[in-house]
Amino acid sequence: PMGVRHYGVMISLTAVGSASLHATSAKTGFFMDIVPMAIAGAMLLHAAIHVLQLHTNQCGQQAELQRFVACTISAAVAVWVPWALLEAGYTAETAWAVWAVLFGSFGTVFGVVALLLFSLEEYSDAQGAVFQDVGQATAFILTGLLCTVHSFIPGLCSGSFAKFPMHTLWHVFSAISSFKTGRVLAAVLTLSETLDRRQAAETQNNKVAQKLS
Repeated sequence: PMGVRHYGVMISLTAVGSASLHATSAKTGFFMDIVPMAIAGAMLLHAAIHVLQLHTNQCGQQAELQRFVACTISAAVAVWVPWALLEAGYTAETAWAVWAVLFGSFGTVFGVVALLLFSLEEYSDAQGAVFQDVGQATAFILTGLLCTVHSFIPGLCSGSFAKFPMHTLWHVFSAISSFKTGRVLAAVLTLSETLDRRQAAETQNNKVAQKLS
C-alpha cells in the first residue's frame, strides 16, 4: 500500500534528522529529529483509527474528519510539549523522556489495535505474521530503550562502560523495530482496503436493490 511507502519516507527523514541532532546537539537538530517521527506516529494512529472505523461501519466525510483531527492534534502535541519544556528551562533529559512517552503512545495504540483486529475470527491471521511482527517490534524497541537509558538519566554510565557505543545500539534496534512496524502497517492498510471495497460493494448493492424495489 502507498501508505507504507510514505511511512518509509518519514523514517528515512528521521534518520537524517537524527544525524543532524548528533552532529550539532542544537534545538534545530532536535526538531529535525522528532518532527518526522511525530508524523510517522500520526500515520500509525491514522491507520489504526481508520481500520476501526471501517470495522464499525463508520465511513464518509465525518469519519475522515474525525481521524484527521485526532492525528493532527496528537502529532502537534507530541512536538509542542517537549519544545515547551525546553523553553521553560527543563533539562534535555526531561524533554527526551516526555517525548519518548508521547511517541511511544502512537506505537502502543497501533500495536494494540492490530492485535485486537487480527485476533478476530473474521480477520484471522492464519500464519500469525502480524502477531510475530508486533512482538518482535516491541522486543526490539524495548531492548533499544535499555541501551539508551543514559539519555534520560545523566551519569548512569561510567568508566569503561561509558565508552561502549550503547546509543548506537539504540539506533540499530529502533531501526529494526520500525521495519517490523512497517510490516504490520502494510497488513493493517491491506485490511482497510479490503473493508473499504466491501463497504462500497454493499452500498452499491443496496442502491440497486432500492431501484429494483
